[in-house]
Amino acid sequence: MATPAFALLATNEESAHDARKNSASAGIQLFQMFSSTSALLGLSRSADYSAVNANLNCLINFRRQQGATGQSNMWGQVEGTGLAGSGTGASGKHGDTNKGAAASSEAYTKEGLPRSLPKMPEPDFVSEYPPSYFHRDPAKAVFEVAHREFGSPLEMQHRTTLTGMESQGFSPVKGLQVSVRTKEKTDKVLIFCNLPTSTQDNHDGVCWALKRGDQVLGCPSSSWVSELGRLDGLLLPWLDAPGKARFDCEYSVSCRLRGSVQLSQRGERRQLTAVVVPEGQVASSESSEALAVQPGRWYDVPGLQQISYTNTGEKVLVFCTIRYTALWSDENTRGRFSIFRDGKPLDPEQFGLQSVRALQKGLKR
Repeated sequence: MATPAFALLATNEESAHDARKNSASAGIQLFQMFSSTSALLGLSRSADYSAVNANLNCLINFRRQQGATGQSNMWGQVEGTGLAGSGTGASGKHGDTNKGAAASSEAYTKEGLPRSLPKMPEPDFVSEYPPSYFHRDPAKAVFEVAHREFGSPLEMQHRTTLTGMESQGFSPVKGLQVSVRTKEKTDKVLIFCNLPTSTQDNHDGVCWALKRGDQVLGCPSSSWVSELGRLDGLLLPWLDAPGKARFDCEYSVSCRLRGSVQLSQRGERRQLTAVVVPEGQVASSESSEALAVQPGRWYDVPGLQQISYTNTGEKVLVFCTIRYTALWSDENTRGRFSIFRDGKPLDPEQFGLQSVRALQKGLKR
């Protein structure tokens, strides 16, 4: 077998540095080539093959004369491959070598004429659709679900503790912890949390995060209010991929604040739910590409496109998490987000599924 050789040409200081780094003079400890015993014994029916392998051995001699390391191993015949199979070089018979020497008789007729081997069947379709497009098995309604729900009022106060400093200032929300167990390595876990929040203090917002163990999932979300005591509903969704089979996952909700915050002040329900979903029933996409949105029309967010195939009677749950920065600061301006299906928004009036406002420019939310 022949191993290609590469030459590096330095045109400036940076490329010269790369050339020195990739050349033998930079201290390569082992330079290994593989040739054939035909370079030593010769091969009457394929002289070109012998010459190429002999050239590899000469390259090793040249490297050693230059004080560089090098070694060439000359392989002998191996049954079922190369010359011991259907042949190599100009006189070789390049048929299917999976059956070794038997492929030689299959590739040629008794008269020595090439025989056309059967072609592999072409696929029914050629497509660039993502894998989720081909998840067409009927969905299963049997899931492992863990759910916690509370309606009693809960007030959380800001306290500086060593534990909080070690966890980036996050404190767990009492009671909102669930645990599920994956079955397969490819299983996904859908987590979503509903938080009815309000505050009686004038401070710059509360930061909320979903966690698996001590790991923060996704980007934290913030709740902001311009009126004290006003109820602000917050939904935290995330699709987690633990990547392990039979793995116990413990999920929780944490917050980071500088004042105080009330949950379920008027008896509203707060929930945390985790659902283990088989890989074939879920599809996700994510992107970190920036997008500047100008007023007046809808913009497609780059990278946030997905395809889902449904069978009769099936429904699709769609949710999206976006981090944005408002570039306006007045009460009369709104930003709108919506989810489109086949080019049409899911909200019939096209007012947006989520309307956002900003009283301070440059805040990330």
